Amino acid sequence: MVSVAVAEPIAESAIEHLKNKGFKIIKGDIKEIIKEADAIIVRSKTEVTSELINTAKNLKIIARAGVGVDNIDVETATEKGILVVNAPEVNSDSVADLTIGLLIAVVRKIIVADRNVRKNVWDRTLLEGAVLKGKTFGIVGFGKIGSRVAKRAKAFGTVSYTHLRAHETRHDLVC
Repeated sequence: MVSVAVAEPIAESAIEHLKNKGFKIIKGDIKEIIKEADAIIVRSKTEVTSELINTAKNLKIIARAGVGVDNIDVETATEKGILVVNAPEVNSDSVADLTIGLLIAVVRKIIVADRNVRKNVWDRTLLEGAVLKGKTFGIVGFGKIGSRVAKRAKAFGTVSYTHLRAHETRHDLVC
């Protein structure tokens, strides 16, 4: 049976999915569980160093449940024939949602209103926000996140201009 070391908390549904596929899940001190693991799943907290990789006897894959692999010694893993993978789109929707949420909070002065209400102050003149409909805003980069932000912003009736790596400005992509 293939053993998967889970170094940090991940969704219980992911654990169940792995178990249903026949994987043996092992948890505990990373320095111990990596020794016999065939695979390891990390997030951003665990540093998968060359020292840690060198203690692994059976390791074939290091999976980063998130974007980037900056906490993994990819060079050592590659030298030992260990595959390193990540989930580059895992947070794209969450980040796009948060971006729109923060945009609304600023435009509608939600933070100012919250702070004033907590101080028992209600002055509507301080809270005259704007609506997003008809507004134009720019997005620097039109990758996984930027394109999702533009799509969400379009639903509010905005016009989005994007700045692409090729140094061209486009609005026809999302309008």
